Amino acid sequence: MRYICIVCLFALLAGCAPANPTVSPDAFSEFMEVVQSGDYHAMTRKGDEVFKEGLYIPDHAELFARFPWSEVEPGYIRYILYSFDGEVSGGEVYLILERDSGRIIEFNYFEATYE
Repeated sequence: MRYICIVCLFALLAGCAPANPTVSPDAFSEFMEVVQSGDYHAMTRKGDEVFKEGLYIPDHAELFARFPWSEVEPGYIRYILYSFDGEVSGGEVYLILERDSGRIIEFNYFEATYE
């Protein structure tokens, strides 16, 4: 009987868990503050913390409305969150999501040095 109660408790708790874990609004706001600063390295660090693969951003079209985007393949969208091109280097910070669900596929960035 005791084991049945424990199994029922776990089933109840599992049913209460959110079906799609989402990016915290506070964490998203903190990331956007870093974007405003223009600090590439701070963006990459904060983005790695916030945009974990498998999390969801269901309202991504609204949240990223001011950022350039493209469809990387059918059903997947790539938002360019930051891009720079200087005399000696260039780089980009981007996020790939499932278009319909907002599930994070990849958060990534690159920096290139010109010679």
